[in-house]
Amino acid sequence: FAGISLPFMLLGLDIGVSVVKASLFSEDGTSCVASLPHPVQSSRPDWMEKDAEVLWQACCTVIRDALAKLDSPKVDALGICACGNGCVLLDSDGQVLRPIIFSNDTRAADLARAATNAPYRARIFAKTRQALYPGQTAVLLQWIRDHEPSLYSRIHRILLVKDFIRWKLTGVALSDFSDIGATGLMNLENKSYDSGLLSDQGLQDIAWALPELRHGMEIGGYVTQVAAEATGLRAGLPVAVGCIDCEAALIGTNAASPGDLSVIAGSWSINQARVPGLPEDADIFLTTWGAEPGTYTTLEGSPTSAINFDWFVRTFQASGREVVAADYKMVIEEASVLGPEENVPIFLPYLHGAPVSPSLRGAFLQIRPEHTKAHIARAALEGVVFGHLWHVEKLIKSGLRFERVRLAGGASRSPFWTQLFADILGLPVSVQSVTEVGALGAALCAGVAIKRWPDLASAAAEMVQEQQCFKPDPERHRVYAAKYRIFKNTVETLSNTFDHASSATQH
Repeated sequence: FAGISLPFMLLGLDIGVSVVKASLFSEDGTSCVASLPHPVQSSRPDWMEKDAEVLWQACCTVIRDALAKLDSPKVDALGICACGNGCVLLDSDGQVLRPIIFSNDTRAADLARAATNAPYRARIFAKTRQALYPGQTAVLLQWIRDHEPSLYSRIHRILLVKDFIRWKLTGVALSDFSDIGATGLMNLENKSYDSGLLSDQGLQDIAWALPELRHGMEIGGYVTQVAAEATGLRAGLPVAVGCIDCEAALIGTNAASPGDLSVIAGSWSINQARVPGLPEDADIFLTTWGAEPGTYTTLEGSPTSAINFDWFVRTFQASGREVVAADYKMVIEEASVLGPEENVPIFLPYLHGAPVSPSLRGAFLQIRPEHTKAHIARAALEGVVFGHLWHVEKLIKSGLRFERVRLAGGASRSPFWTQLFADILGLPVSVQSVTEVGALGAALCAGVAIKRWPDLASAAAEMVQEQQCFKPDPERHRVYAAKYRIFKNTVETLSNTFDHASSATQH
């Protein structure tokens, strides 16, 4: 492509664990969004799955809904991002072998726990620069090998969520470095499916099924006639390779400068920063490549963020009916009436597992007779931010220094919750005028792919607009620092207690 003329329109598709969003972005920065929930289908405790065809139909629906909002639906390119890890498995006929497994699935917790063995972990970290966790692709493939051997023997192609949807759109099966780089399957230093690494994990026999890799801001295929009829897109539309959703959010908030901390408060607590090279600190959760060549992103994260508050609202506000936006607003308004010095319970945001212990789960502690729903709600909001701070402290310990936060995810839509982030982290927190920053980052990858911009930095500089910056209050920060010390001590004590209990039970 020699470049496209103005005006232009880009489409970003953001596939989360529970919601699919399609967002259109024009040259003047305006956007329109269509979204559709796609709840997981858990046939067993701790399984987080979804029928692949249902997910594909959800993507078709939101794309059609977004296009319907245009007077003249001319789209120049499409970019895709999605929750990383998990896996989609295809057989030799291109049929999906089993439901998609998502990254917050914990069926393989025992395998991940075994990977904490010091010599094994050091050997894996030296190549992957990441800790293995239950929902990671490498760990899930080992679980399928051990528990579904007949299915494992039929695996012909291994894809991630965004790659499966791009394959449905274009017929081209491949992935990008940012997404596969987070799976525990690749040697980050030499950018290869390292045979020794795969052998260590007992996966050498399916190495040939791993996808070809490209960078996220390259063209990864063109919409087929069949996909055009299903989505309303034009046949031949360029589709960028795209990237993992956390990388897309970093791009969509323009958080790639030194001193920037990119925080995503959604299903996962994502706390990440661009780094010049691969870290040596084996305590860091994950490092992967950026969407562009020569870039790296270091990330601390766990499934401990706003998904916990979603549970609170669903359970104690909606009480079984479908949750609506007004429910979140009402609960946050109730919580905001209380001051930071208020004696609220301690909330551990570990409904889906804790980064400090495989045995610890969510809890409210120190509940008193005078506590109301507002106290419990405020505890949930504070606890989620304390969970983020626990990860941020690890990044700081590794040598990173931060001057500002670019916040994305569900929490960024609440001024009160965003101010909590500023006061607890002790840093200015900015939110962008576009709420769907992941979809924007994916769309910017598509814009670079068709030569609208020379690189992602130029694209973000033109398209990302700050809406508001929340400054930390020194006195509130002092109060929260004392609360956080209690939170951290509680987590440490309970982790030791439950780990010892779990070990005693196993023996």
